[in-house]
Amino acid sequence: MAKKDALIMRGAELYDHAVNRPNPEQLAVVFAVGAALIMLATLLLSLGRIRLFARVLGILGVAAIMLAMFVIHEQTIRTKFGEYITVTRSRYPQPTRFQIRVALFGLPAAATLVLVWVQNSTRRRRRATVPHHLREGRKLMAQGAHQAALAEFNRALAISPYLADALYHAAAFTRPPDRLKKPWKISIRP
Repeated sequence: MAKKDALIMRGAELYDHAVNRPNPEQLAVVFAVGAALIMLATLLLSLGRIRLFARVLGILGVAAIMLAMFVIHEQTIRTKFGEYITVTRSRYPQPTRFQIRVALFGLPAAATLVLVWVQNSTRRRRRATVPHHLREGRKLMAQGAHQAALAEFNRALAISPYLADALYHAAAFTRPPDRLKKPWKISIRP
């Protein structure tokens, strides 16, 4: 049992050392790096470039900021008042620690709300392009550019898959140009 207690004490000492080691300047650097990663991720996402990499950068930025806040919340100062008396207290005052606790819970909640809002607005913006793709497909079909029309219809289907039946019926009732002897078929990819 004594060996298990010694391991627990050693783990507590390592945790205490790891949490209390960073000074305020180092924590400020971690905050700045986290903010820079988030801004870079936002820029890459807004440009539509390397989306997976941008998402990973954003997650790393939020994680860095949350790690720095957690370390600030957990840092302590030890003061010896004699040979046998050691007082351990928080490095930062209680109001600051309370604000950090609120931020530690609020940051993921705010990030989730922003992600949901961005996803919904992106979905609405993409759905707004469906009529343009359908109009362009019908125009190209009337001009005889069937492959280009099919590509436009497939773009519309990629955005709104529920349009498959409507596109099938639209293609069935569209007359082919007179120069074609047999009716053409449109293949719709889901």
